[in-house]
Amino acid sequence: MRRWYEPRRDRPDLTREAVKRRGFLGFMETLWREFFELIKLNLLFLLACVPVVTIPAAVTGMCGVVTKMARDKNHFLWPDFWKAFKRDFGLSLLGGLIYAAALAVFSVSTAFYYRLMATSMFFVVLAGFSACLLLLALCSAFYFFPMLATVDLPLRALLKNALVLTFTNYKKTLPALGWSLLLLVVGVGLLPYSVILVLFILFALIALVNTYLVYPAIAREVLGESDEQAAKAAAAPKEAPPAREMRSAGIDELVFDDEEKGGKEA
Repeated sequence: MRRWYEPRRDRPDLTREAVKRRGFLGFMETLWREFFELIKLNLLFLLACVPVVTIPAAVTGMCGVVTKMARDKNHFLWPDFWKAFKRDFGLSLLGGLIYAAALAVFSVSTAFYYRLMATSMFFVVLAGFSACLLLLALCSAFYFFPMLATVDLPLRALLKNALVLTFTNYKKTLPALGWSLLLLVVGVGLLPYSVILVLFILFALIALVNTYLVYPAIAREVLGESDEQAAKAAAAPKEAPPAREMRSAGIDELVFDDEEKGGKEA
């Protein structure tokens, strides 16, 4: 099926660049176009999470799909999801365990110091500091999993880049955090009335919102792509995949600028 933004024979002057929007309108167009794909993706994600130990890999697989949606790239839901799921299973599991441990420790410490706040101002400071670390770990995960799904880096570099981008791209990190918490509160806080939302679109929608906001920073700082290059790449017709090219990661690392991370499969 021809997408609505593609040039038509009766409008040869209409290019994809001419109708592509960014910001909120661009996100709404993406959401409208991919709505039913997001429903299928959410169900697939929940299915992949059933063994529990596969949750981090399922998050990576979901981020691999929504990254292509956010970039307006052609995607195939089933093969793209399982490709990222299987290819990055080890790194996903290790990274997921690190983030789960950090979130658990900071959540417990925040709750512990919160109960002691009435006794001393010192515990007020500690509770606030623990809460900030909790939010920092959560925001860092917004960058870690999309980066894991799209670039080839060791775990240490992924964690480092995710932490750095959380601060340097704070203008997008804070909205991503706000929307994620809002959707989680609506989806989880209104259970059982929101069970349909949780089952059919909640997690895929959160992933799309986060990726739409944070991926441009990953492309710019890690892959070394400028906004103009990204726009030209989105508007260019399909061509054979280019040869692998080594580029600077932008944060003291080297990566292969290969969208499909072919280096891991070679």
